[in-house]
Parts: sequence; C-alpha cells; structure tokens
Amino acid sequence: MSPAASPLRPEVPPHASILVKLIAMTVIVVAVIVAGLVVYFSSRELRFRAEEQLSRVSAYGTVLSTQVRSAVATSDRSAARDMLSSLARDPDVVAVTLFTEHSDLFHSGTPSPWVERTRRGVTRLQTLQADDRVAVIAPVRPAQGPGATLVIELSSARIRSFRSQLTTTGVGVGVCAFAFGALAAYLIARSFVRRLRAIIDVARTAAHDAQPRTIEVTANDEIGALGHALNDMLIRLHADRARVHHTVTELTAAEDQLARTNRELEKRVTARTSALSDALDKLQLEMRTRLAIEIELRQAQKLESVGRLASGIAHEINTPVQFVSDSCTFLATSTADVLRALAGYRAILVAVEQRTLDAPAALAHSQALDAEHDVSYLAEQIPLAVQRSLLGLERVSAIVRAMKEFAYPDRKDQALSDLNHALTSTLIVARSEYKYIAEIETQLGDLPSVMCHIGQLNQVFLNLIVNAAHAIEAQRTYGTGKIVIRTTASDDNVVISIQDNGCGIPAAVLDKIYDPFFTTKEIGKGTGQGLAIARAVVVDKHRGTIDVTSQPGQGATFTITLPIGGYRAEQITEQL
Repeated sequence: MSPAASPLRPEVPPHASILVKLIAMTVIVVAVIVAGLVVYFSSRELRFRAEEQLSRVSAYGTVLSTQVRSAVATSDRSAARDMLSSLARDPDVVAVTLFTEHSDLFHSGTPSPWVERTRRGVTRLQTLQADDRVAVIAPVRPAQGPGATLVIELSSARIRSFRSQLTTTGVGVGVCAFAFGALAAYLIARSFVRRLRAIIDVARTAAHDAQPRTIEVTANDEIGALGHALNDMLIRLHADRARVHHTVTELTAAEDQLARTNRELEKRVTARTSALSDALDKLQLEMRTRLAIEIELRQAQKLESVGRLASGIAHEINTPVQFVSDSCTFLATSTADVLRALAGYRAILVAVEQRTLDAPAALAHSQALDAEHDVSYLAEQIPLAVQRSLLGLERVSAIVRAMKEFAYPDRKDQALSDLNHALTSTLIVARSEYKYIAEIETQLGDLPSVMCHIGQLNQVFLNLIVNAAHAIEAQRTYGTGKIVIRTTASDDNVVISIQDNGCGIPAAVLDKIYDPFFTTKEIGKGTGQGLAIARAVVVDKHRGTIDVTSQPGQGATFTITLPIGGYRAEQITEQL
C-alpha cells in the first residue's frame, strides 16, 4: 500500500485493473456477436442448400415418374435409359433405379441398401434423408400394365464440404474480430483509465490534505463531468469538515452542560417524587376515608328511610299484636272457666267412685257444670283464639324479618342475591306508604342469582316504590291506583321495571330528575336524593342502566337493567 492510500481501502491489484476488465469485456462482446452472426448465417445458408437439394430431388421424381410411364408400360429398357440419362448432368446424382416388382428396368450408380425394400411399390411420392443421401421414391403408374417404382438418390457431399468451408471461414473471422476487439479495447481503455487514476490519486489524498486539491479536467466527456463533480465535492467536503469540527466542539460543550443539567434535574426529580409519593399516600387515605363516609351515608340514608316508614311499620305491627292481645285475654278468661269446670268434673268422679252419687245424679251435675261455665262455647272458641294468635305472630315475624333484611348493612364485596326476594321484602317494608293508595301487582319471572350489592339495590327499590305511591296519591282524588312490578332475565342481564299510573313526569324536567336535590314534591315530602342515589347505585356501582318513560297524567315506568355477573372492577376500586 502506498503512503497516500486510504487506510480503509487497499490499492486495486494489477489483475483487477479496469483496463483488463474493459479489454476482456469488449473482446467477449465482439466474440459473442461475431460467433452469433457466423452461426446464424452459416445455419441459414446450409438450411437453404439442403432445402434446395430436397426440392430438386422432389422435382426430379415428379417429372421423370411421368416421363417413364410409356417405357414402363412397354417394358422398354432402352427408352427408360434415354429418359433417365439426363440425370447424369447433375453431379449430386449418385444412383437412379427404376424397377417393377419382379425386374429392374434401369439401374445407374450404387443404390442404397434400403432401395430393395421399396420393390413392392409405393402409393405416393416420398422424400427421405439417409446415409448422407437425399432420395425421392416416386410411383410410376402407366395406363396399362403393372406399375413401377423410381428411386433417385442425391449425395450430400457438397453440402458437407460447404459446411467445412463455413466453419473454417467463421474461425478465421472470429480470430480477426477477437484481435481487432482487443486492440480497440486497449486503445479506448488506456485513454480514460489514465484519467481515472488521476482522479483516484486526488480522492485518496483528500482526507489528509490541509487544503483541497482539484483534478485537472482535459475533456468534456463523462469522466470530465466526474472530475468537475469530484472537485465540487472536495471543496464542499473541506468546508463540511471545518463545520463538523466546529460543531463537535460546540456539542462537547453542550454535552458537558447537559450532564450538569441532568444532575440538577435528578435532584429536583428526586425531591418532587418524594413530594408526589407523600401526596399519593394522602390521596389514598382520603379516598379510603371518602369511601367509608359514602358507605356510612348510604347506611344512614337507608336508616332514614326506615325511620320515615317507622310509624307505618309500627301500625302494621300493632294490628296483628292487637289480635294476639285480644286472643290472649280471651284465653286467660276461658282458662279460668275451664279449670273451674274441670274441678267440678273431678268432684263428680270422686262421688261416683265412692258411690255417694249415682249415675243419673252425676249426669245431672255434669250438665249443670256445662251450662254454668258454657263449656261448649269455650271448646269452639279456644282453638280459634290460638290460631288467631299464631297468625298475628307470624305476620309480626314477617315484618320484622323484612325490616332486618332491608336495614342490614351492605357487604363490601358483591354477593349472589335473589332480586325477587329483595323486592318482596321491600314491598313489606313500604306497605304503609301504598296500602291505602295503590294496589300492587307483581309479575316476578324466574331469575338467576345476581352478583350485586343487595343492600344498595333495596334502597333503590324502596325509593322507586315510594315515588310511585306519591305520584298516584298526587294524581287521584278517589279510589286506588296501581303499581306493577316485573322482573325478567334476558341474555346476560336481568331487567326490573316498576310502573305506576300516577301523575307522570313533565317533559320539561325529565332530564333533571337524576340531579341531586331536584324534586317536584311539596316541602316535607321529598329531599331530591332518591333518584340521584338510584342512578349512582345502578350505573356507577353495578355498571347497569336505569331508564324512564313517562306520559304526564298517565304514569311513569322505571326500567333497571343489571349484569348477572356483576362488575368486579368496582371491588378493586373500593380496596384502594
């Protein structure tokens, strides 16, 4: 490697010189073209001569087979010889044979061995090539007598000789073309390889020169254009090198400044991260506190609803308790009479056993006791009083159980619950609100257990049922209205609808009914929180939907749709 050579690319070795490549490429191209032309024209000339010979022998067969008909008909060998002797003027004719099935009429030259196989005659004129010969086999059909066969054979020797001449000529032309191409390629390549080497020398030293060198351009051809382009590139390269050096210096300074800035930012980020971590801890604490407050508020609202219904529930409990009290008072009085009558019966039995009282007297005393204490009446009324007491106690137990299920604090996690049972319990709790206002019709379908917060849904059902009763009370001046509660299962959801025939909801406020503290009821009858809580529980807590359809003066229908599988993501949020 020369001292000026680039350390990244070695000098081109002599055997890889572009001069050698150009000469070789030119010679190969010229040789291929000349060889192709020689082969093409030689093949064309040989094909032409072969076709001419084949056409000539076919013409001989056609013409002479017609001329010798008369000689064949008379078996005149002399006439056949005279007619066929004209073929001797053609130097390619090597054999002529005219024969019938049983004898030869004319024979000239040395026929091919296969000629004998055609003695039995042919039906049409045929041409063939065999044993370096071209032959025609022509049938001769005289007007009378047996037919004959004429075989004329031409030698292909002259064509073979011409092929050899063409080969020799082609080789000579190829050698001359090869030599001419090599010389021309050398002269052409040498003229611009020298200029290319000058360009290479300048390009190799450009990386080490303090000042840019330029290439001397001596011609306005492609290499000259390359020289001009390289000169421009070298000038730009020198300018770019200066700019790069300046840029590297600036980048080094900027990198140092960036490192200092990064260290400062790391300190600030550490301080800010610590502050954010503390803020996040406080936020999580506030979220847990807020969640606990929300749970307490929901429970308080539920207890508030229970308190609002307390007087009605007390009345509901008081009625069966009064039945039990009256029945127990009757049983206490009746028990004293029964005990006195029982003591009289025992005294009569003792007197009968001691034979101080005969049977008719004992019967008379017993009948007197029955009449005195009205035993027949007591026997009839005591079982009825016991039954009334049991029914009253069962009614009280059902009301208390419904109150317990309704007011029981809700669980943190969703659980499988029976919505039909929850609706039934809520109707028992709210009975005092609708007992004198509306009839209840329940159409409860066959529902699967639903994953939900059943305590929250109880509050929703109570709010909607109480609202329906208030709407009917505001609409009707006499008689009772009707509240229809339906439940159905559809695909992966359950649907609960609560329909009333009350006053309905005006269209102007239909979009506001879920707003907190919005109410159309008179003061003291509503706080405006019922539907807001219902929407929060159904939509936010259970990812369900709550829809309303209403016609003023005809009533309203609230439809709740809940997923059967619940919404587990809400539990994850509540655990924060």
